[in-house]
Amino acid sequence: MPMRPQREHLINDEIRQHELRVTDAEGLPLGVIDRNRALAMAREQGCDLVLVVPNAQPPVCKLIEYGKFVYEEQKRKKEQERKHRESRIDIKEFQFRPVIDQHDLEIKIKKMQEFIDTGDKCKVVIRFRGRENADPDKGKNLITRIMSLLSGAQLENNPELNSNRLIAMIVKQKNVR
Repeated sequence: MPMRPQREHLINDEIRQHELRVTDAEGLPLGVIDRNRALAMAREQGCDLVLVVPNAQPPVCKLIEYGKFVYEEQKRKKEQERKHRESRIDIKEFQFRPVIDQHDLEIKIKKMQEFIDTGDKCKVVIRFRGRENADPDKGKNLITRIMSLLSGAQLENNPELNSNRLIAMIVKQKNVR
């Protein structure tokens, strides 16, 4: 016996329930119908009987061409994934030292500006080493300098000091009217 390809939905004779709630291709309800009568209706219309909601009471089937049904479902899933990707906010991390050179700072600021303009969050981490730990105000001054160079950005919350790191989140500025 040949192996049939694994499908997500049962179709036609694979459906074992006796009573089915049947809808047509446009989604209009045809009512609760006996399985044999539903199969006969599908054959008359030249389409398949596809089990779309197996856990309902009674299970819901649709009179539609199975290939078309699978194609439309894949298209719908791709569209949902695309919308999900577009609405997702990423967090981009930038690491600094309190004694960063002006040109290095400008390069990182330029990249941060691109991310903020696209709606992503930027996490600024300022690492202190050795004697730099004694003066965390240099890190706060650096964050102030970064904020002055960025346009259309604001701090999400106050920068916090965790051992030898000063961490701040920068987000796109909300429009205030």
